[in-house]
Amino acid sequence: MHKESVYVTVMNENETVIDQYEMPNNDEEWTKFREKYMQLKPDIAMEMSTSVKYVARLLRDMGLSIHMANPANLALIFKASKKNDKEESYKLAKLLRLNDCQRISPIKESQINENIRKNDKF
Repeated sequence: MHKESVYVTVMNENETVIDQYEMPNNDEEWTKFREKYMQLKPDIAMEMSTSVKYVARLLRDMGLSIHMANPANLALIFKASKKNDKEESYKLAKLLRLNDCQRISPIKESQINENIRKNDKF
């Protein structure tokens, strides 16, 4: 996730990619995202970072289920030779399907801050 954009990977239970795309990182686009996917009751994987805090709160407040991936445990992503936003988004979705992300939804405000503070030392 970047300040200006985010890469989205939509994956079903069988780990088949349904959709992949880049979208602007702003409130209007996140509202469109919610409208597009809310009926599917998606689980959303995000890498813990200070930049993800706002979006995690926004999506939580929209009623979506957020799962945070600890960067310290993401050897699958960070040791890969092929590193780009599309690939990282896919791997986060795959980790979520493998139940390797911590579920923190419904998120308590203190939980977002605590998880990020604990894992922001990388």
